[in-house]
Amino acid sequence: IGNGESFGVVDYLETATDSLIEMLGCRPSVVAMDLHPGYSNRKYGHALAERFGAEVIEVQHHWAHCASLMAESNTEEMAALSIDGTGHGTDGNAWGGEVMYANLNKFDRLAHLQYIPLIGGDKALYDIRRLKFAIDTINGVHADYVTEREADVFAKASKNSVLTSSFGRFLDALAYSLGVCDIRSYDGEPAMKMEPLLARGRKVEGFDTSIVSGEIMTAHLFRDLSKYKKEDAAYSAVDSVIGRMVETAADSASKHGIRKIGLTGGVSYSIPISQIFVEHVRELGFEPVLHDRVPNGDGGISVGQTAVALKRLQ
Repeated sequence: IGNGESFGVVDYLETATDSLIEMLGCRPSVVAMDLHPGYSNRKYGHALAERFGAEVIEVQHHWAHCASLMAESNTEEMAALSIDGTGHGTDGNAWGGEVMYANLNKFDRLAHLQYIPLIGGDKALYDIRRLKFAIDTINGVHADYVTEREADVFAKASKNSVLTSSFGRFLDALAYSLGVCDIRSYDGEPAMKMEPLLARGRKVEGFDTSIVSGEIMTAHLFRDLSKYKKEDAAYSAVDSVIGRMVETAADSASKHGIRKIGLTGGVSYSIPISQIFVEHVRELGFEPVLHDRVPNGDGGISVGQTAVALKRLQ
């Protein structure tokens, strides 16, 4: 139907849904929606549930991504990487770099990318220097790309900022650090500008990652980027993170007796990143599962929400 940030889209969603209900003569018993309290369609979802006395089911964003992939691949359970720009997490933070074990009844968050402050909230989605500043602060590195006043403002703001584990924000910070993109002028721009580097890059030593208290550490990967060719630094950083995520998913898959590992979320539209994922999965002897018919990104979220809701009705 379109982007829910537009009033016209939400209005049309209501009109289209009401028309379908009338045409089919159905009475909804369940209304599924995202957890994010700020999503514009939630108001209509709750109104619809109240109107028909329907049960409301809130489905966490990245679980919905996994569920959409399970529905498409006719799989009842899966260990998966759910990587995108953002999604409201159950801890109140902005998720987006998630390793999950999921079925249609529940999910377990196995690991996630290191939390970094989203300085200024949504402003950091466009002024991606803020992401690099947050990472440099963690690393104790002087940020020479901001003024003293900006540094002071950013430092104070970071203390009260929401945290993000987003793979998309990781790519944004990497793009800024490598001089690929200074400011995001459209959705996904930094990640898209990274693709040629990822396609040309080769793996080099010095980009190992570890997991500390469930966080896949990423900040340290930014310390020595300038020592390498841009394409090799980009490839090696992404390869290291994806590799660690796949290892975590593989451990869970083995424990649950399953041989498939999935990749979903908007970042998985990237062909180089999908290829890196497939290589790591096959190296460990598992079968990679990718989207083919259902959209990788938020266009497929409703499929996952529906799958979870239908399971609840059984």
